[in-house]
Amino acid sequence: MEFVTADAATTGATTAPAGRILIIDDEANIRATMTRCLKRSAYAVSVAADGPAGLEQLAAGDIDLVLLDINMPGMSGFDVLAEIRRSHAPSELPVLMVSASGQSCDILRAIQSDANDYVVKPVEARALLWRIETHLARCRAELALRESEQRLTLALRGSNEGLWDWDRDSGAIYFSPRWKALLGYGETEGPASFDAWLELVHPDDRVMFVGAIDAHVSGDTPQLDIEYRIRHRSGEYRWARTRGAYASIGRNAARIVGAQTDVTDRKLVDAATGLPNRVRFKDCLDEALRAKQPFAVALINIDRFRVINEGLGSEAGDVLLGCFAERFKGALAPAHMLARLGGDEFALLAPDVSSDAEMSLLIAECRRRFEAPVTVGEHALHISFRVGAVIADAEHRVPGDLLHRADMALRSAKLQIEDRVAFGERPARGVALARLKLENDLHCALAQDEFVAVFQPIVALATGRTVGFEALARWHKPGQGMIAPGCFVPVAEETALIGAIDDRILALACGEAARWPCPAFITVNVSGYRFGDPALITGIARRLAGSGLDPRRLKLEITESTIMTDASATARTVKAIAERGIGVAIDDFGTGYSSLAYLHRFDATTLKIDRSFVQAMAESDQGVEIVRTIIMLARTLKMSVVAEGIETRAQCDVLRALSCDYGQGYYFAKPLSADDARRRLSLEIDMVKEAV
Repeated sequence: MEFVTADAATTGATTAPAGRILIIDDEANIRATMTRCLKRSAYAVSVAADGPAGLEQLAAGDIDLVLLDINMPGMSGFDVLAEIRRSHAPSELPVLMVSASGQSCDILRAIQSDANDYVVKPVEARALLWRIETHLARCRAELALRESEQRLTLALRGSNEGLWDWDRDSGAIYFSPRWKALLGYGETEGPASFDAWLELVHPDDRVMFVGAIDAHVSGDTPQLDIEYRIRHRSGEYRWARTRGAYASIGRNAARIVGAQTDVTDRKLVDAATGLPNRVRFKDCLDEALRAKQPFAVALINIDRFRVINEGLGSEAGDVLLGCFAERFKGALAPAHMLARLGGDEFALLAPDVSSDAEMSLLIAECRRRFEAPVTVGEHALHISFRVGAVIADAEHRVPGDLLHRADMALRSAKLQIEDRVAFGERPARGVALARLKLENDLHCALAQDEFVAVFQPIVALATGRTVGFEALARWHKPGQGMIAPGCFVPVAEETALIGAIDDRILALACGEAARWPCPAFITVNVSGYRFGDPALITGIARRLAGSGLDPRRLKLEITESTIMTDASATARTVKAIAERGIGVAIDDFGTGYSSLAYLHRFDATTLKIDRSFVQAMAESDQGVEIVRTIIMLARTLKMSVVAEGIETRAQCDVLRALSCDYGQGYYFAKPLSADDARRRLSLEIDMVKEAV
């Protein structure tokens, strides 16, 4: 047999990767020639004169590739290859068959027997080295891929995430066993298509879910990241977070690959107290109503919590909240649920309480738990609380109605000198029917596009010029005219319709502002119920893109109470909004509690002084000093200030003297139609031109 050699310097073989080669050939001179060539190329070489000896060396390990002669006495190369493939796959151990004849039948048989490649005698060194290097590189790449997949599998198993892979063009979708297990299904059970997945999504979350996917696919968001409710096999809804990325593969293929995590515990548990949060409480309240059995609902506020929180600091306030929750729960039965709704507001659901007397006894037992002071740091604090309660019966059908009546009872309890529980009045049947009718009317109003925006001017106090507008929602109901937000927003929030209304007003506001004759800004209110919604930012981006409005001309208003419901989550959302160049205004500032302890954490651009403080300026010097303090605070935090509810010239003059930046209120103008707002801006522009 001949072996045509080539000098390593001319072949570039000195750069070949190291590897261990086993040569199995019955001719000694061929083994020697091959060995010299391969060693010049930095390979380690082992040799065997026949098949059994080669298999023995292979069993010892440390072989990366085999050069196997086809024609050998006794055990042929094909017999040896068959033995090799019993324990080594082609991707793990490449085998190159060496054919003396070059006959096509030998070559075909080699490939059919799972040989990786073949060379024909006489062998040219350059071609042999190229083949060896190619197969070893491929083998190393496949090994690295397998190791990477193993690491990914272990990482996902450790992170409790389930994989999904959706080919949008063909409709094929893959759910990993872990993805299905998170929902209570076996590997061969559960959804097998995107539509089946969507069927499991909570009806109230489906529009948001699909919208987030569409926004990512269209390029509006860099990553799919959404939290939503999905039905477990048991029938209960769990909270899930799914993240993914979209990629176009070739001309006609596109897919989204992602991972899903169960975040129910985080989503439904209050971090400060470990109690169920507002979302979990509302779900349980819904379940209690469906059971159609009497039960009690109570709202609870800690007395003087704001004073304690501001005097001792927010960390001490969190400690107090935890102690309060622990003691209060100690008086409750296992079936009772105590939840923290936000701030110092707690809620109680008592399934086995069916009368005012029973509820009074339960609250009295809870109060006894606070006869001893609560120790917070070096301070011993005597804690009291107020309770507003409602006994639910068959007439109650709407969770929001129960909570509203409990809230009204709580307000009544706060006016009482003694610490006792106040009870809300039970609704007449006509009231409940009127509430249901209002809900139906709101659904119809959205379908028939009856919500409109009106625009209240925001004026620069130093110049009197209009610099922006606040967009306000109105319901233009046929036959009844304009309906103010106070008549429908509470119900819209309780029935989750507020998101659609907010989005409608945002679209109208952005579209109108884009047509204004000057770059005045526009502010739009965002309901606190939506501020934890991951789809909020996606929806805002979509409306800005559709209108062409510069993001720097948009401000979103959130109330102080929204901030304090979940300060950490709100801070993250505000940061994400600010990163898009959109401004954030904190509305009704001063009416909540402990905002000073948290305000510096937010990327807000504007403080809006509540109208109650503006009106109080005329009543006492203290009222003026409060407004002055808020303005100084804003200056320290590099925020602009808007005073709301300005109704008189005197209020305007005082605010101007205090260096308040902007003002709005009936003194300047009532909310205007879109046409009137545009005319106001045009008229001011013309007046400036005439003055010049």
